[in-house]
Amino acid sequence: TLTLATTAGVVGIAVAAAIFGTGLISARAAMNAPEGTAEATPVAVTILSVESGYEVPRRFIGQVAAAQETARSFELSGKLAEVVFDEGDTVEEGAVIARLDTQILETDLSRQEAAREALRAQIALAEATLTRQEELNKRGFAANQAFDQARFSKAELSARIDEATANIEATRIRIEKSVLKAPFAGRVSARAADTGAIRSPGAAVLTLIEDAAPMVRVGLPVALGAGDLGDVSVSLTGREVSASL
Repeated sequence: TLTLATTAGVVGIAVAAAIFGTGLISARAAMNAPEGTAEATPVAVTILSVESGYEVPRRFIGQVAAAQETARSFELSGKLAEVVFDEGDTVEEGAVIARLDTQILETDLSRQEAAREALRAQIALAEATLTRQEELNKRGFAANQAFDQARFSKAELSARIDEATANIEATRIRIEKSVLKAPFAGRVSARAADTGAIRSPGAAVLTLIEDAAPMVRVGLPVALGAGDLGDVSVSLTGREVSASL
């Protein structure tokens, strides 16, 4: 009996507390009720349409590279007489960028040309002798051996003149190759030697890079096909530039 009385009392208290709380909440809600009706909020309306696909812009990091880069060197060995440009200098196409000392070559060229002139004088004499021997041979006053000797002497001198001319041309080519020129317009990125240095064939003197039409090398994921890239643009130091793939 005591247990039932106690349980009934607790239930009664709970019901009374619930009724009192509900009344209190309703009273507070009535106090905070909004006055009037809120204005309607405008919204944008879009008609849905089915699309076959959409583009997603993606960005990749790359590196600017010169279209051409070459380490200029001489084909011949020698002492550098002059290196015209330094690192960072702008070079026009065909400009002389370095020279080798050609004093020995020029002296040798003068000697070869003098030797050829001496041979030309000898062949002039040989031609005159051959003419006389031919006339005497026709008259029967000269032996065939003398005539043949004059004819072969002229032929030998003519061959020696051709040899001297070839040697002179070879020396001139060596002098021309002692001047190093820029194959294209660009900028000197490195200077490997100074005036007075002895350079062997193929040893770099200057490294030249082309400024015009640079390339941007970008590594792409293998799964991304080159044909699916669409429009391509490049951002260089915050400036957007057009590019062709």
